[in-house]
Amino acid sequence: MKILFVFPSSYGGYGINEATEQPPLGIGYLASIAQRAGYKAGVLDSNFLKHTPGQAVEAIKQKKPDIVCLSLAAFNFRSGLKIAGLLKKTIPGVCVIAGGAHPSALMEKTLDKTTSIDAVVFGEGESTFLEIVKRMGKGVKDFSGIDGVIYRDGPAIVKNKAREPIMDLDTLPFPAFHLYPELSGYHRRALRLPAAPILTSRGCPFECVFCSRAVFGRRVRYRSAENVVSEIDYLVERFGIRQLDIVDDNFITYKQRAVRILELLCDKAYRLSINLQSGVSARLVDKEIIGLMKKAGVYRIAFGVESGNRRVREIIKKNEDLGVVEKSIQLAKKAGIRADTFFMIGLPGDTPLSMEDTINFAKKTDPHTANFHMVVPFPGTELHSMIKQNGKFLRNTDGGIKSGYNYPEAFYELGSLKKKDIEKYYKKAYRNFYFRPKKILQTLFSIRSFEELKWLFRTGFLVVFSLFRKRDG
Repeated sequence: MKILFVFPSSYGGYGINEATEQPPLGIGYLASIAQRAGYKAGVLDSNFLKHTPGQAVEAIKQKKPDIVCLSLAAFNFRSGLKIAGLLKKTIPGVCVIAGGAHPSALMEKTLDKTTSIDAVVFGEGESTFLEIVKRMGKGVKDFSGIDGVIYRDGPAIVKNKAREPIMDLDTLPFPAFHLYPELSGYHRRALRLPAAPILTSRGCPFECVFCSRAVFGRRVRYRSAENVVSEIDYLVERFGIRQLDIVDDNFITYKQRAVRILELLCDKAYRLSINLQSGVSARLVDKEIIGLMKKAGVYRIAFGVESGNRRVREIIKKNEDLGVVEKSIQLAKKAGIRADTFFMIGLPGDTPLSMEDTINFAKKTDPHTANFHMVVPFPGTELHSMIKQNGKFLRNTDGGIKSGYNYPEAFYELGSLKKKDIEKYYKKAYRNFYFRPKKILQTLFSIRSFEELKWLFRTGFLVVFSLFRKRDG
């Protein structure tokens, strides 16, 4: 039995950070689980290959799979549904299963939208998928009684109970990196190539209203420091990686374990460049851990600030003092680590004054890069529920999202927060932060590799283009 794990492209989308590509770890874990169990498994990263849905289906047909598993997020959901429909028409008898954040948040709606998906795996997928495959390997296409599955049974939709999360993450095999395209082919802001992502924990304990917990939930589970470093050794020895991108929701939540990982890396001769790219909680940063990060090879830390207004931060449940955030940014900069920040324009409770506060806070702290994002109300988030109850959606996100964080068109209005103000301050944030002679020079002189230079030009072009792009009809 052949199984193919597919990550569809966000075909036709824009404003979704097209300059940054990364191997999708979800399907890598699933493929590795399947191979360990003795099945033939492959990976198709259609997003990397820039496939249209039709091209993806042609590539899938060449593999002749019995099962196709589609990993779907908000930005590739529409493309994934088209692929599913085409597959059912062109490969008789193929079983199509969907998983990922978007189907996990919208289980019934996903099956309502198409009859071409046989089942949705919701939540964490490894154990659920393996149970499905073992059953189908015996010639039985039956999803009944399998935890973590919702499926179509004739005209009815049947939802099984949720599966308990995997508590011992060390039991999972490493992602099947050997099935991806060459790692050096993925474009991103890299100091050194090849670079590879790693996930050292699952779940996030914080309560931010804009985050989806549809897959990993709030309960944080950690891989042991030794298991994490074993995977890093494997990536260095097998693929020659020179940069490590840690993609956890928050790498230092369990500080003792983070310290142990960093200490182990300090003892390694390969000296990787380490990128903490997904947001670090400022409240857990101090002089000692910053010093250890620097020694271990961390060259970049991204802080999720979101808003520079105290009242808005309380509304979105971002419970960190802005003074602490500022201190952490300065600690990183003083240690010679590039400090980048994420801000969101158009949060619940935002007003022109609070969005001005956010811009001013960015300028005051002066991170190396300030990423200003439009707020996207993903299904399954508390923010989505807030808008549904008390606001107005300007764009429907349930059926997938065509444009994203880096496109200046608001998704919703809530209370006194209006579309015109959100879009005005999104543009103003980029203009006021970046169009300063000092910042332009600082940005140019911070470039330390040709890959970073290419990324900067691609990203700069996409941001400027998005500011002037004609609106959808």
